[in-house]
Amino acid sequence: MIDRARLANMMPLSEAVPGWEGSHTREVVERTARGVALEQERLRGSQFLVVTRFYELDLDGISRTITIEGGHAGLNDALAHAQRVCSERLVAEGLKHAEVPEWRHGTPLDTWLKVAPRWNGTELPVFGDRLSDGTGWIAVEVAVAVIPTKPDTPINIDVINTIDMTSETVSWFGEVLKESDQLISRIGRFVWTEDDIVIRSPDEVAARIEAQDAVDRDQALWLLAERAVLTRAVCRELQDSGGEFYGRRPFRALAQLLEWVHSNFPESGPSPRCGLDAMVVPEDCEDLLREIRDGAEVCAALDMLTTADNSLEAEGDKAAIARKLAAYWEAHAQIVNPPWR
Repeated sequence: MIDRARLANMMPLSEAVPGWEGSHTREVVERTARGVALEQERLRGSQFLVVTRFYELDLDGISRTITIEGGHAGLNDALAHAQRVCSERLVAEGLKHAEVPEWRHGTPLDTWLKVAPRWNGTELPVFGDRLSDGTGWIAVEVAVAVIPTKPDTPINIDVINTIDMTSETVSWFGEVLKESDQLISRIGRFVWTEDDIVIRSPDEVAARIEAQDAVDRDQALWLLAERAVLTRAVCRELQDSGGEFYGRRPFRALAQLLEWVHSNFPESGPSPRCGLDAMVVPEDCEDLLREIRDGAEVCAALDMLTTADNSLEAEGDKAAIARKLAAYWEAHAQIVNPPWR
């Protein structure tokens, strides 16, 4: 059945970047357009953009992200930056997966870009590598490209088409907008109106933020509390199941969590981890976020159990649930109560 209400709420992505094919909900396109505007300002004057495509395969599935690292006026500076980003990201990913005894290097399997960028008739390199555990279960790929652009409008349709990853690029601009909400510089702060961006003075910004902080903090505390309760409910149902993880009660608890995630982070995918990095966390709530993150790992493992194609995969998923569940209760036997104010 056609969801006419959803169709009526759709907007073309060309509203964010002229010529961008595809559409999304009005809210997402508006946020994307704002993120694009901020990136235009940050990167203005750049002849080359340094862009990272990250691919990760683990027991929870496959994820891909796009990051616009920065811009440069000169090609040599852009190439040096791209090489540095690639090597640093590979080292960081290797250290993050301490459970892998030995990484193996290989040719990236998830190829990117489809059309290699060129400058003055010469094809520009894409710096990349693949690290895997040799079993086919865990792998990461880092690819960093230098993409020529227009200094006056560095985010343009040619750049969008070269990247050629619409969902991930939309997510990047959304993250840019979220981060911008936390920045105050010496010249003021970006404030959105219906028509344009307004630059306010630091004093005016500080006064507005102080008045809004109490409301924002209360909302953030409620969202953290809701997610902690729903996440812990999944862990409690699994703990009380006696090892029978494939049951109606754990899956119902998981479904309620996923409904909450989708309701509060509609631009994210249907995963227990989605939206975690977008949550506003007051300084005195780091422990609560750790509880939520550790619980999300348990929930993600349970989510994977629903995709098992055979008994061997199911047993592996159950073992992962048991391991992560034990770690969760060992670290969070006592709940973390967020402050009232």
